[in-house]
Amino acid sequence: MDAKNVNSLLDKLKSVLETEFPPTEYYIGGYADDAVCIQAKNNKWIVYTGFRGQMVDVKEYVNLFEACVMVISELSHSDEERQVLADRFYNLIMGNPTTE
Repeated sequence: MDAKNVNSLLDKLKSVLETEFPPTEYYIGGYADDAVCIQAKNNKWIVYTGFRGQMVDVKEYVNLFEACVMVISELSHSDEERQVLADRFYNLIMGNPTTE
């Protein structure tokens, strides 16, 4: 995936997250304390929680879409919220934005 597509997908993730969560709860592209983070590492994507300078509960993905869905899952407070947000993210990718 080229840089333009990566940035586009991450922008879509951010647009979904910022409607539901304070920006202090997630960080895209690096580390932040007390946040769910997503970043590229060694040609893969990692999702983890930043805690006292450490990466905790690290999950590794080859596929950026799967990593983005995991960020949504980690932040969601219920299965219903996770599903609604994952659907919204998918619809943005497919060019079918929803107004839910």
